[in-house]
Amino acid sequence: FVSEHMSDAFSALRYVYSSEFVGRGAVEDRDRGKGIEVDTVAFFLMGVRSFVEMSKTLDFKCDRLSELMEATDVAEKLLDSMWLPSESLYANRIIDGKPLFLGFWNSIAPFVAGVAQRRRFSEFVSSSKGGLKHISSEEGILNDRRTGAVMPVNNGLMSLAAWRYGNDAVASRFYNLNLQAFGKYMPCAMPEIVNRRDGCYLQAWSAAMIITPLLRGALGLHIADGVKVAPMAKSLFNELSIERLRVRECTFSLDFSSDGFSVRRTS
Repeated sequence: FVSEHMSDAFSALRYVYSSEFVGRGAVEDRDRGKGIEVDTVAFFLMGVRSFVEMSKTLDFKCDRLSELMEATDVAEKLLDSMWLPSESLYANRIIDGKPLFLGFWNSIAPFVAGVAQRRRFSEFVSSSKGGLKHISSEEGILNDRRTGAVMPVNNGLMSLAAWRYGNDAVASRFYNLNLQAFGKYMPCAMPEIVNRRDGCYLQAWSAAMIITPLLRGALGLHIADGVKVAPMAKSLFNELSIERLRVRECTFSLDFSSDGFSVRRTS
């Protein structure tokens, strides 16, 4: 399936840079789409990394790779210009050449995508006034500072980002906030909004933020040309097992504990 759609993946990436990285931004932002959005730039860079990796894995030949790499250089420079040292976080948007933080969650996108520098993540989480403290409350990442709403999807993305940057304490904090939200308004379901009752009580992308940060962040599970494991969580669980993990024609079992992990091919 992936092999058959690599050309489509390239077309999607090309559309982003052909549109000069003018994305849709946070849906809560009434002025979205009027500038260069940080999430568009960050996820473009993440997409390029995945595209290059899968091209090598699948031996896919892209005759316009140099064009893509030139766009990547532009995106990296844009992302660098969106860092706001005075606030220790990324701007939401560039308008008329000026990076602006407008109070929306997508400021964390470069960390979620894993394309920000490690020193900037450290500054983001350690800042006493700006950074993480500026866009979060006791309940989690603020979707929009004006409303104060907190969504499990953003808490999950923050936990995934923190594990990717090796900060188990921050990651576990936001992941546990999602565990606490489970069943808050509806039995056996994750809500759309943690701290208000006006959201959807059964939200698929919220539920995904129980599984995704656990697999990709806490366990560091990465599947491309085989199985790669790099656990980051140190205090989230004592023991955990994954059975019947399919990778191409093979099946694997994975066992994790506080002492380490093992990967076994079972078929």
